[in-house]
Amino acid sequence: MKRYCLSDLICPLSGEPLQLIAIKEKPLNLSSSDKALLAQHGIAEQDAMSAVEEGILYSEQGGYWYPIINFIPVLLDFPVDLHADFCERHASDYPVLTSLKAPDGAPREGELIVQRTFTREWSLIDLDVISFGLTPQQRDFFISLELDWPPGILERNKLRVLEVGCGSGFESESLYRVTQSPILGFDLNLALLQKGHLLADNPFINNSICSLYRLPLRPKSFDIVYSSGVLHHTYSTVEGLKEILKFRRDDGLIYVWVYAREDSDYSLHARAQWLLEDIVRPRIARLPQF
Repeated sequence: MKRYCLSDLICPLSGEPLQLIAIKEKPLNLSSSDKALLAQHGIAEQDAMSAVEEGILYSEQGGYWYPIINFIPVLLDFPVDLHADFCERHASDYPVLTSLKAPDGAPREGELIVQRTFTREWSLIDLDVISFGLTPQQRDFFISLELDWPPGILERNKLRVLEVGCGSGFESESLYRVTQSPILGFDLNLALLQKGHLLADNPFINNSICSLYRLPLRPKSFDIVYSSGVLHHTYSTVEGLKEILKFRRDDGLIYVWVYAREDSDYSLHARAQWLLEDIVRPRIARLPQF
């Protein structure tokens, strides 16, 4: 996480502003083009000259704290095992961890299953592999076509981009290369904690872990809200769309890619296969992990 993100983030439970305690930071070597792009977006160089590797985000008014682990803020509104581990390691040095609470909300229907499944899947995928059959160069070209509507949106001054469902981060890199803008990416999967260091040196990529139903952001803050292959994995694609729409500016763009129901209409075999998946997959997902 870069320090300039603090102005964007809010407590996902209370909606109050967050403060930062940096436990460990990594200095970044900003190139001349990095500095020019930071200036273009109105970001002070000193707020992008390091990445917070480990730290604490907290809201005294809201009463909650959230860990930063391997450069990734964990802004879930419900507890997972890592909260207790983080508190045990740092509570003696940072009283905020005992004076405030770890998140105590409840996950939405199916979120823990989705989190477990995609944590396992993204753990196996590196950033430099072919993505959905596309090389990074092809992916960049594809995203540039996806976002070239309405005309001129990519040329906006101080373009702000929200990525809902950043996976392991490879698409964040493409979005940055295409938009030349800071990327705020969020995903439910915990595999980001294994890969945070791989993107930490890029001063414009900032990924976090949270639920898309509790994005820690202010409404109507982004010119582009981008979500590819995500909403159909939630308990309600419709409710997911309503939720992320809140963060698009009135004159902004929202891009959503989801599985198409009409894919089942190609043949009787496809219809039968789709019906079988509808019946079987939810039941398999609820079985023990083995």
